[in-house]
Amino acid sequence: MRNTDYTLHELFCILYKTGKVVRDSLESKYTNKAQNCDGWVIYYDNPYSCSDEPCDPHSMVKVPYQDNYIYLDVTATQFQSCISEQLPRILIATQMPY
Repeated sequence: MRNTDYTLHELFCILYKTGKVVRDSLESKYTNKAQNCDGWVIYYDNPYSCSDEPCDPHSMVKVPYQDNYIYLDVTATQFQSCISEQLPRILIATQMPY
C-alpha cells in the first residue's frame, strides 16, 4: 500500500507503533539516562561534512503523505532542557517540529 491509501489517523498509528518499538529498544539497550550536551559531530569518513554550528542538525524520519510530510522523532527528548513545552517520548507531527 502507498502512504496515501491510509487515513491520516491510520498512518499516525503505524508511525506511533514503529516509533515505540524503536524507542523502547533504545531505552532497554542504553539503560543509563543520557543527557544532552553541545558539541561538534566529527564524521571520520569525511571531517569536512560538519557544520560550523555548535552541533549538527538533528535527524528524524520524514514520511511523505499526500502533498505534505509527517515527521517521526523518537529522540527529541534529548533537547528537553532547551524547549519549554513537554516533549513526548515519540513525537509525531504534520509540520517540522523544531
